[in-house]
Amino acid sequence: FVARNDGVQTVAASPIEDQTRAAQMPNVYWFVFDAYAREDVLADYFGFDNSAFVDALENRGFNVADQAWSNYASTKFSISSTVSMDYYLPIGEPLYPALWTDKLQGFNPVVERFRQLGYRYLHAEPGGNNLKTRCGGSEDTCITAAPTGAIGVSEAEVGLLRLTPAFPIIRRLFPNLLSFDFTKISDVIPKLQPRSDVPLFLFAHLLTPHPPQRFLADCSRVENIAFDLAGDDYTRERDSYVNDLRCLNPLILSAVDTILKNDPDEPIIILQSDHGIRGDWSRSVKGRTPRTPPSLAAYANLHAMRTPAACDSDHGESFSPVNTFRIVFGCIQRETPDLLPTRRFTKVRNILDEISDGLSVR
Repeated sequence: FVARNDGVQTVAASPIEDQTRAAQMPNVYWFVFDAYAREDVLADYFGFDNSAFVDALENRGFNVADQAWSNYASTKFSISSTVSMDYYLPIGEPLYPALWTDKLQGFNPVVERFRQLGYRYLHAEPGGNNLKTRCGGSEDTCITAAPTGAIGVSEAEVGLLRLTPAFPIIRRLFPNLLSFDFTKISDVIPKLQPRSDVPLFLFAHLLTPHPPQRFLADCSRVENIAFDLAGDDYTRERDSYVNDLRCLNPLILSAVDTILKNDPDEPIIILQSDHGIRGDWSRSVKGRTPRTPPSLAAYANLHAMRTPAACDSDHGESFSPVNTFRIVFGCIQRETPDLLPTRRFTKVRNILDEISDGLSVR
């Protein structure tokens, strides 16, 4: 017998039964495209029509949420709450890195649940030697960026190098010595090799369309990417942001097509962003009324999910990332998911506060 958390004893399945059950479970591919804004925000604030991309996803069987709302306008809070399937509560408590660091690197309830179901875990770290969602050691396979320079450097290392007089000299005389390499979709897809006996769960956090610019006007790759993530204010990056979206979209669709070709057994595919566009966008819509107010633009994120026909991933126009894997596990185990209400939070002086329409609810 096996004791469950609720104290109920159940008959343990035999190894053959476990293998059979695992072989029948869908592979799950979760892509997080950092700072990919929602369709209406792209139209109202950037003048960018993303409807062709959304239509292409829907034609491939995706449900795309018209009102997807990130619960936090922060990578670490958004992704860590998604893999916890819950909010950081109660609000008003001091925050500290131990709350999210391990969760971002694979030690979290979602990965634990997949392990219990017999899945293998693939973790694609974002590159740029970003320390938040790097591989933490719990994964079966760690997917990294293809190096372009002799020495890869991280955000923290770049910050230290900038303090030295040697940094501009090295960049000028040896442009290919240091590299700030970001993981690309093309780094991830070849590593996905579905097997008939063991299902896989992929988490891929890709730092695009988040600045810095990755693509030139002809969609060829920028060779020497700027050593700056510029994550707090995108208002000065609007042209490069739109250009990168335009170049990124076909790559996403091609990746989806490749997955569906190589994995015909109705996989679950999640295309999501951790948050929307940050910064003060009030000036860009002066004299007009955008569908999403400037105070909430950072929360308006991308969410598209494709599930097997027997599952229902369409839970209305509004969607919160915190419910992502409640839906996924409900689909896998053929149970009705217990969804949480949509809530949004902001950080003020290292303490979370809940907001509604940009204002505190307290």
